[in-house]
Amino acid sequence: MATAGASQLSGLTPLRPLAFPLLCLAIAEAALIPVLGALARRCAGDCRLRLLPGVPAEGLFGDFTVPVGLAVIGTGLARIGTGPAVGAALGATALAWVTTLALVGRVVAPVAVRRPGLAGVDGAWFLGPAALLADAMAVAAIQPRVRALGPGLTWLALVTCALGVVAYAFVLSLATLRVSRAGMGGTARSPWWISAGCGGLAAACVGRVAQVAPGGVAPRGGVGPAGFAAAALALWAIGTALLVPVLAGSLAYLARWLRPHGSPPWPPTFSTGVYALGAIQAGRLGHLRAVSSLGRAAGLATLGLWAVTAAMHAAWAARRSWKPG
Repeated sequence: MATAGASQLSGLTPLRPLAFPLLCLAIAEAALIPVLGALARRCAGDCRLRLLPGVPAEGLFGDFTVPVGLAVIGTGLARIGTGPAVGAALGATALAWVTTLALVGRVVAPVAVRRPGLAGVDGAWFLGPAALLADAMAVAAIQPRVRALGPGLTWLALVTCALGVVAYAFVLSLATLRVSRAGMGGTARSPWWISAGCGGLAAACVGRVAQVAPGGVAPRGGVGPAGFAAAALALWAIGTALLVPVLAGSLAYLARWLRPHGSPPWPPTFSTGVYALGAIQAGRLGHLRAVSSLGRAAGLATLGLWAVTAAMHAAWAARRSWKPG
């Protein structure tokens, strides 16, 4: 997700030449990571696969990173615009949708039945709405490239975006109650980064879907354009309010990382990246240059953060593969 998001941000900053290489790297990672994961489980003799029956469903929200990553890749491919790229974008987006629907049945439905209570809520729950929002953005990116399916894709993007925003608001209300009553005790800190990123992703989704909505967003006034702008700005504001404490805590956590033999943690690269995309879209819809400029600055910071973290992981992998004697 982080690499694909960095690719999209590169296209909106002076680092535009990096967009295509980063997209290719994201595609390679998407193909390689499942293979490496399967090999690692096989070598470790671990038969406790997370998707097998008997594993608590509420612990599986992290699997929504798969459709999010596929949808972001599909969005990047659609922007290339060539026939093969659009075909690949359709394939990636379709796979993202199938995975999202499968996970809704495998993860969300059991949680709704079990009702784990506020104690079961953690930051990873935001990945559910994020998957819907990313799917909607991918559909909106493909829509102008496939004229025959244009109207159907437009409404699919609009409905999915609305569902994603509602789901984000619902999870945010649950998370707010959980933190206000019990803090974040008993949950991992890193997934809470997603709460801020999901707000930015929602704003970016609203802005992207507005570009293919009936009537567009060019006319001043009117319920449609005004509604899109207000929604994007409100979601960006929520993401901003959450980003400040989340980013401060995340960087403090990263600064305290002193585990030379363990894999370095990924900072909130994807979250800050989609926040930047949301700020750019909100500023465009609301005609607020300051907000758009803030988004581009956040995008450059995200690219720097991605580069540093990627270098840390490369160094860790090199140390792990090197064995004295």
